[in-house]
Amino acid sequence: MKIMRIKKKIMYKWQFIVSLMWVLCATMVHAEEKSPTDFFTFLPLDAQTKTWLANLNEHKDPRLFKDIPLASLREQPPYTQCKRQEIDTIQTISIEGPHGSIPIRLYTPKTDASSLPVLIYFHGGGWALGNLDAYDNVCQSLASKAQCLVVSIDYHLAPEYPFPAPLQDCYEGVKWAANNIANYKGDPSRLAVGGDSAGGNLAAAVTLMARDLNEIKLMCQVLIYPALSYQFDTLSYEIFKEDYFLTQEHMKCFWEYYVKDQDRKNPYISPLRAQSLRNLPPALLIVADCDVLRDEALAYGWRLQNEGVPLNLKKYGSIHGFIGLDCFDIGKQAMEEIGDTLKKALHAVPAS
Repeated sequence: MKIMRIKKKIMYKWQFIVSLMWVLCATMVHAEEKSPTDFFTFLPLDAQTKTWLANLNEHKDPRLFKDIPLASLREQPPYTQCKRQEIDTIQTISIEGPHGSIPIRLYTPKTDASSLPVLIYFHGGGWALGNLDAYDNVCQSLASKAQCLVVSIDYHLAPEYPFPAPLQDCYEGVKWAANNIANYKGDPSRLAVGGDSAGGNLAAAVTLMARDLNEIKLMCQVLIYPALSYQFDTLSYEIFKEDYFLTQEHMKCFWEYYVKDQDRKNPYISPLRAQSLRNLPPALLIVADCDVLRDEALAYGWRLQNEGVPLNLKKYGSIHGFIGLDCFDIGKQAMEEIGDTLKKALHAVPAS
């Protein structure tokens, strides 16, 4: 019994293990000795990212994040959609969910294919910010590069709708796609989920739910700098706790908005704490190397690989949110990687 308790404790402390190994290997591993999955190498901060950060920190709001009203954070200028030439149609509809109407937006690329694979995408924003317009450019890019139909889910936001409401909306969106996407030129036998930050958390939790409930078959999961464990004791949380865009203070507020009085160890809240990650779909894991969430993402990748889930880990020398910043070349590189991965995962499977 004592041995079992020790094993369980170790499993719940993957972040510490990753942090320790990262420090050791960052200073000791030579390029020719790197393993195929490169968990523990240090990437310097990209030059464009460094310049952008310096400007941001010079002009940052002096108020504590928790003191800024959510209404102010949610404000954004009027959005004018600009459809890319590679996109055929963009449709905004709504579906019914357990907490009311869920707006969704469908992006269909120009193609001669009669049926397209489908990526259901969950936006970031700490479960409390973000909407369809904020991620319009990202979703258009994904649809174009992956040559797939993208379904963007505008889930209900915390703290008005804390866990499990956002996750239930996302899962309902995937179920809707499985049952209805054929009406929109989508192939329900080729479904993938993806998301960034809080959306990456929701994507990881949806894959766990889909496996546990055995209702939906997913071909791939794309996790972009995801939040995967409600805790703040990793090395990356200490190194990058401030001055790297997403701060420790931000994440503490976001987690409190989302979780409230729920059990933070619930695997649908903290996927890293799931007893098993076996039988999940192949994963593309995008990690920003200068991000408070880095170590929990690496820990999740380590577990996925060691529990038999095919893993494609890509690390970038940038900060949280870098994919959504058009001025970053490194973000464009990551988008190309996501598009290539989805093509390989979804287009290689013949439509039923």
